Formats: sequence, structure tokens, C-alpha cells
Amino acid sequence: ARLQKLSLSAALVALFYGCSFIPALLPRLSQHRVFLGRLFIWAGLIAFGAATALVNQVYNTHADSYIIFLVWCIPAILLAGVFRHMWFYLTAYVLVHLTIWFYFFPSSLTYHYSDLKQAMIFGVFAAFNLVLFLLCEWNQLQAKSIRYVSFIVFQAFLLWFRNSFILHDIGRSLNIVAIAVIAASFYYFSKVRLDKWALSM
Repeated sequence: ARLQKLSLSAALVALFYGCSFIPALLPRLSQHRVFLGRLFIWAGLIAFGAATALVNQVYNTHADSYIIFLVWCIPAILLAGVFRHMWFYLTAYVLVHLTIWFYFFPSSLTYHYSDLKQAMIFGVFAAFNLVLFLLCEWNQLQAKSIRYVSFIVFQAFLLWFRNSFILHDIGRSLNIVAIAVIAASFYYFSKVRLDKWALSM
């Protein structure tokens, strides 16, 4: 029944969050209380996403997929800010990208964008990852995992911009932008701040 589904999903979320306090109360688990506590809270975050999708399915709200991921990513971002741990950072990172993706490409509809609009949409992803990388690079965001992932994804979008088979004439024009960014990155990581990992990417 509908009430049973909602009760079970809410109980599952509450169970994981409640279990996060157990390691601090048991002496035998005191050495692992930080790891286990974060693990249970992260599991509760995943359960919260499943519960959000279940509510949408039970009540048949016809909400777009991006709304579900938007609701899910709010606690993910908050928990990432509180715990500053790789699990929460990467979870929030993925959920934000899924929110943006399904906003432009909803699962229930099919949109055919022009080459210029496609370039602008993927430019949003590229710009978002560039901002994240610069925040990490300038120590405004203490998250090495996000630094690495955002830089790789940013480079992937630069490579996509150079695909003239998809973007046709615009792709040829964007080659200039991509080459300029790659050249600037090479200069920065070889002359200003030596980073062999970034150069290898």
C-alpha cells in the first residue's frame, strides 16, 4: 500500500542516520566511529534519494527527473560542506551534474537542440567544472577528489567542443577556443605552478 511504501522508505532513511550514532556509543567500535559514522550517514543520503524517487512514483507527481535530483543534491551539498569528505563531495558532484543534465535533456521528452544551443549547454558543464577546479586550485575548496575529477571532465568537454562531426561548422570555430585554453593550461602548469599530473592530462 502507499502508506506502507512511504513508511518503509522513511524508516530506512531514519535507520541509517540513527545507526551513525551507534559507533560512538559502543566502546568496541570507538576506534572506527568516524569511518562508520560517515558510512552510515552516506548510506542514509543514498536512501534519501531512493525515498525521493519512491514518493514521486507513489504519488505520480509527474515531476521531471531533474527535480528529483535537485531535491536529492540539496542534502548532499549540505553534508559535503559539513563532513568535507570524498564520498560526500563526489556524491554531490554527480548529483549536481545529473540535475543539470536532466534539466536540459529530460527523460520524458526528446529535445533537438541546434548546434549553437548544444555548445552553450555543454559550455555550462565546462564552465561549472572550471570554476570547481579553480576553487580547489586556489584553496577555496579543500577537496582533492573534486580537483582531479573536475579537471578531467573539463578537458573532456574541451575535447567534445572540437568534434566538428557533431557541431559541424561551430565545432571548427570552437577548435580555436579549445586550443587557446589548452595552451594557457600548459603554460600555467609548466611555468607558473608545476603540476606533472595536470600536464599529463
